[in-house]
Amino acid sequence: MSMLGIMLRDTWTGWDGINLDDFYANSSYDGERRFRIEQNSGVDRCQVTANKRYSIPGYNHLAYDDYVIQIPERMKDRRDAIIHETVHFLQANSNEEELGYINFNGSNYLDYISQRTEVEAHVVQILFLIEIENQSIPSAIVDGVKSDRCTDRIEAILSAKKCQLI
Repeated sequence: MSMLGIMLRDTWTGWDGINLDDFYANSSYDGERRFRIEQNSGVDRCQVTANKRYSIPGYNHLAYDDYVIQIPERMKDRRDAIIHETVHFLQANSNEEELGYINFNGSNYLDYISQRTEVEAHVVQILFLIEIENQSIPSAIVDGVKSDRCTDRIEAILSAKKCQLI
């Protein structure tokens, strides 16, 4: 994420750091991590649920209680989809951004992917396909993903979707 200039939330201190997430499930800070990835045959697209999204005094970004990524059966072998949803868990996000989030409804793809959070998650997902999965991806998509310009990144995402890479 950092190589693409994507900021991590300040409420994330790493797997070995103090757990500021899961306060409500644990009744305290620094309890058991509740982040999970589950396969769910009852969902068509990847879904994320959290018991709560909450602010912590002195921090700028949200923390999450009992964060669960649900992966549909048809995507069980798609590590890039898990990467995409994990980026959302790690992103710097405020309550205002969460409240204004536009869910994909089947016909609003451009509005949906034009949100900062989705642009970031999609470009990390595509970079994962390039650098970890070693997928052959057209150079225009690679260049767009690595660009600092949001419009280039959105074009790369649209091209990747059209090529059925994501």
